[in-house]
Amino acid sequence: MIQIKIGDCSERLKDLEDDSVDAIICDPPYGLKFMSKGWDDIGDGAQQREWHRRWLSQAYRVLKPSGVLKAFSGTRTFHHLLAVMEEVGFSRLSCEAWAYGSGFPKSYNIGTGIDDYLGVESRVTGMIAATGTARKSTNKGGHGATTSNIEGRDFIETNIYSKEPSSEEGMRWKGWGSNLKPAWEPVCIGYKGGDNE
Repeated sequence: MIQIKIGDCSERLKDLEDDSVDAIICDPPYGLKFMSKGWDDIGDGAQQREWHRRWLSQAYRVLKPSGVLKAFSGTRTFHHLLAVMEEVGFSRLSCEAWAYGSGFPKSYNIGTGIDDYLGVESRVTGMIAATGTARKSTNKGGHGATTSNIEGRDFIETNIYSKEPSSEEGMRWKGWGSNLKPAWEPVCIGYKGGDNE
């Protein structure tokens, strides 16, 4: 029997009995504040871990002994998820990779990154009009088809600041970037019970 329960999973999981679920496969927010969407803003550091603790405690409770949890996460935030999985009792923790070939390179500006680290405000040199999925959509929901350039979609004019470093240290790295392409997402895995290997 398949049942669909709509709502906050940390609350809806309370409806399920202890030790009643064989496996949980999920894709919780990554905490990256994706395209400034509120649903992906779960705080930073300790706030993210506390957010994960609420639902992971319930997930652990409802899993049967030896049941598995597989949770997708972000490359910059999965350590928070794995840390809390261990805290609530999951064992045999590991990480798999969902590898894919799509996506665009996202270069990290090293010079302005140094400014950020030093607490120095980088200089704004102009504005760039956002295109494609970088634009904000008036449609509710999120990304993918709802924000892609599909005829009939309404978009909010979105501009991105063009910046250059202003600190002496940042200026040494002006023009340097990582140009990394996102090509994988971590899948955090843990089991209920057993030794943590």
